[in-house]
Amino acid sequence: MERDLTEWERIREKGKRHYVAICGIRRGVPMGVVLATVVELILHNPFPEAFGTRDFIFRAFAASVLFSISGAVRAGSRWSSLERRFKK
Repeated sequence: MERDLTEWERIREKGKRHYVAICGIRRGVPMGVVLATVVELILHNPFPEAFGTRDFIFRAFAASVLFSISGAVRAGSRWSSLERRFKK
């Protein structure tokens, strides 16, 4: 519990905006690329050539943006939860 509080204080010093942005990007970009790759596999597009196509880049970008927004919303919720948990 003490270690958790120390970790939370370290995270909290950087601020909510930083936490939400970093957590959103950390979740969104990898998930977007994975989703775009899965779509390419489902569409039976040739690999690795498919990674350089405009369609793949668009899918990866769009999915990364959507997953990053989702990750930011989740991180905002998590921040509120941690604030309540470690309320001073």
